[in-house]
Amino acid sequence: MLLAPDGERHTLVHGDVLGRLWSAALHINDGRVSECHAMISTRGAELQLLGLRGRFRVGGEVRREVDLKPGQHIELAPGVWVTVEAVHPPSALLALEAPGMPRVVVTGVASLVGGERPTVRPGWNADADGQIWPTGEGWMRSGPHAPEPVDDGSTWSVAGTTFRAVLQVGAQPTADDRIHGDRLRIVAHYDAAHVHLADGRSLVLSGLCARLVSELVAVGQPIG
Repeated sequence: MLLAPDGERHTLVHGDVLGRLWSAALHINDGRVSECHAMISTRGAELQLLGLRGRFRVGGEVRREVDLKPGQHIELAPGVWVTVEAVHPPSALLALEAPGMPRVVVTGVASLVGGERPTVRPGWNADADGQIWPTGEGWMRSGPHAPEPVDDGSTWSVAGTTFRAVLQVGAQPTADDRIHGDRLRIVAHYDAAHVHLADGRSLVLSGLCARLVSELVAVGQPIG
């Protein structure tokens, strides 16, 4: 729930736009605000505010995206503020299973590779065997002729490999605070990073954390 500059409270969901346009979910009638200034987006277990045609400030820092937390004061434009009063993140996350592949939690657009070594890779890869993406209200996957919905328990074949969707109620994509001495396998693609643990589980990073990890992976060597 956001408190608008005019004092009105608005409950916004994935895909809702904040801006000067009359049809915006949170209409702000102020020339300092762009027509489509920012948008609410679900990224895994987080709700984010994404800058569209404008940036904003949080804690004095200019941002293009931010994880929404209760109590935040966000300056959309000079002198135009909204306040985050409450955040209700998704109650469940979607995970994918395939033979020989650890369960992978999916937090956004992902590409699927079948065959002997099935893999879920963050981001859209047109050369992959299939893709899956969130719609805000659910999930869709690429089909032979048109996109098809994905529900809890859905199964489908990707290059001869059967993938299965599992809805994990109450799951957290980064819920592991233990110290690990085993090697980790990291698949990084800037928007998201998958960390595969030795016991077969996987964690997912998104937003700024994913970008930092992706930059470290791109360097490819220890940094002192």
